[in-house]
Amino acid sequence: MNESSRKLHIEPRGQHVSFLPNLARRRKAGSERLRAQFQNVVERGESPDRRAELLGKYSNRFLSLSLFIVPANIVVGYWEIQSAGINLWLPWIFLGFFDLILLSYAIIIVRLTLKGIRNGNVRMRFRGKIVRRGGTLEAALYGGPRFEDRTTIHAYIRCVEERFVRSGRTQHLTCFERFKSEKQAARANTEGVTTFRFDVPADAPASNFAGILPTYWEVVVTYESTGLNYNGAFLAPVEALDERVC
Repeated sequence: MNESSRKLHIEPRGQHVSFLPNLARRRKAGSERLRAQFQNVVERGESPDRRAELLGKYSNRFLSLSLFIVPANIVVGYWEIQSAGINLWLPWIFLGFFDLILLSYAIIIVRLTLKGIRNGNVRMRFRGKIVRRGGTLEAALYGGPRFEDRTTIHAYIRCVEERFVRSGRTQHLTCFERFKSEKQAARANTEGVTTFRFDVPADAPASNFAGILPTYWEVVVTYESTGLNYNGAFLAPVEALDERVC
């Protein structure tokens, strides 16, 4: 098996070692959500673009932060008006920092929404309920009319493992690529459907959602053409160590 363990990305903010239990609880909740999504993929034989997952995550963050920031801005603004010219620069600096975070969430939400409108309801269907290690994953990308008879679409399957990586007194959540297949190229048919076949090595890691940090498989699709650029990832039903999700 080609195990590269290449770093994919690191969480932008590290977690101080003394606060690791809090980080672990949050990641455990994330692992349980991912397991629920995996169960849904196994039962339905279909995986939506993970854009919807990101859109939900950032929408929740935006809503939670706005419930604090919006009233706080109103209160500080009213306080400044009533204080007859007293300069409240310190509260505004404090709120400005969170306003920028809120703005960044809004930009991400708008970009994800526009991407969804532009690409439509892109999804991937799998043949069979679960794919055992050593077997073959047969997948069909349903891209709709915008994908039909277009430029070649590329796809590959990879195994992603999340780990805590310590740097000094800071703990980072890091994603590693345990396995990555060769890229495949295919063209969509007249209905906008593109089919792929991926061999899953027998000695590859299994999906695992039982611990704090998950290990999961996903199919990554990339496509570039005039008027349409697409980059999506779909959770793949590769066998899990926890039999309850198979």
